[in-house]
Parts: sequence; C-alpha cells; structure tokens
Amino acid sequence: MEVTNGNPLPKNFGPHLRQFQEDLAEGKFKPDWQYEAQEAAKDRADGKYDAWKEKEMEVFWGQLQRLPAGSLAGESSKIKLAEMVAAGCFQAGDVWAYARTFKQDDGAKVLVEKEVVLKEIHTDLTLVFGVPAGRKKFPDADDTEYSLSGNPAGLGNFIVALDGRISKVPNGNAWKDYRVLRANQDMGTLFDVREAFWA
Repeated sequence: MEVTNGNPLPKNFGPHLRQFQEDLAEGKFKPDWQYEAQEAAKDRADGKYDAWKEKEMEVFWGQLQRLPAGSLAGESSKIKLAEMVAAGCFQAGDVWAYARTFKQDDGAKVLVEKEVVLKEIHTDLTLVFGVPAGRKKFPDADDTEYSLSGNPAGLGNFIVALDGRISKVPNGNAWKDYRVLRANQDMGTLFDVREAFWA
C-alpha cells in the first residue's frame, strides 16, 4: 500500500477512480437510476427474464438458437430454394425443425412445432418431406408426405393446417421458421443456410 498525504491508498486505486468517474458521468448515482436498477434486479430474481434467456439459449456453444426477427437477407434473398437444391445444399435424411409462435385474437400464444424429414430429392428439384400428422412433433410411421417445389412457406402452411389450431397464417419470413439438422448437427436456420450458400 502506498501512503499519499498520510492516507493509505491501494496500488490499484487508479482503475477504481476511473470507473467511479465513468459511473458518475453516466448518472448511475442518481436516485432514478438506482431505483430502476433495484427494480430490474427484483424482476430478474422473480424470473421475468427467463423467457428471454430461454430464447437466447445456445445448445451449441456460440450458436444462437433463434434468429433475430429483424435480420435482413439482403442480396441473399434473391436465391431461390431450387437453386440451393441444385447445388446440393440439402440431403435426404436432413431434418427441418419448424417452430413458429402465433398470437390468437384473445392474446394467447400458440407454438406450432414439427420436425419434418427430407425423404427424397427429385430430379425436378422437388423436395419430398415426411410430416408428422396432427399435432405430433416428431416423425413416425404415420407421417404424411408433402412435396415442396417453391417457397418454404408452402411447407409451413401445410404444417400449420395439420396442427389445426391456427385458422389464418399471417405473413412472415418462412426461411427463419426452420432449423436444418443433419446427422444431429445444427446447420442453423434455413435463412442461415441460404446466407452461407450466398457467401
């Protein structure tokens, strides 16, 4: 410890002083900031941020499980699904995990989830999927076949119709509704796969 003007100061006092000055400049000692910080701490302790944490959870280190809704495709949006199929971006056995939350008129939220399996890729670039029936999430022997040759929204609409809880599907970006899994490895959303192909 150093002694300055008779007062003992720790050797690492400089960084603490700079941090104090920054906090002071940012208003962190004002009563309203302190109050908001205490309220946020209570909300965190009460679990009010658990849904956000669950949404942002990374199953694989460094890989977010949900794509931010505001992500823009840019130039990659010009790439069509058929072009990706022709380039070999997909393989028989790939699983497209569909997940989309819908808000009903009464404000209730309904999560529709299904894992569809890519069974075949035809020479005309049509993808044939096995889709679990009804509200089943995982594939089994009773799967219904669906042929996709255009926008992935068609498959999403078919999934929602099979689920039966949503009467009208609002517009959205279907490329963000699917995660592509190959041999239990997460390749990202369909949006991510298209971005990687474009790059």
